[in-house]
Amino acid sequence: GKESVVTAVAHYAMERRKLFSIDDIFWIPAPDGIETDPDSLYGDLSLCCNLIRTSKEDNWDTNDQLLECRERLQIELEELRILLVVDDRSFSSKGSQDALEKFISFLLNTATAKVILITARGNESSSLLSSSTHGSRIEES
Repeated sequence: GKESVVTAVAHYAMERRKLFSIDDIFWIPAPDGIETDPDSLYGDLSLCCNLIRTSKEDNWDTNDQLLECRERLQIELEELRILLVVDDRSFSSKGSQDALEKFISFLLNTATAKVILITARGNESSSLLSSSTHGSRIEES
């Protein structure tokens, strides 16, 4: 399905890093069975993702652990060029979806980032991606 297509695109891009100007690719939330090192960039991306995903409300500006993680990410992402694959299908509450959009916006503004958003939302349009040229949306049909 969609994950296979995105995986193939990511693999293609990583084989041609110089052509695509990408330092790394991150998939959030981390796929099942993938353990992230908590003291790594991917660990911090995953932590932010999980704190947002498990919240029923928009906790972007209120969760102390999330605020600390954002500070680390600002340093870790400086001058990196990343491709971020975001599967938003597990962000079930309106609050978590709102916080996710803020997280993606933060990443786009902090790093040189491109985003592929995998979503189950049909005609609903993300305000972030409808106004941004940095993202692509793959919707479930």
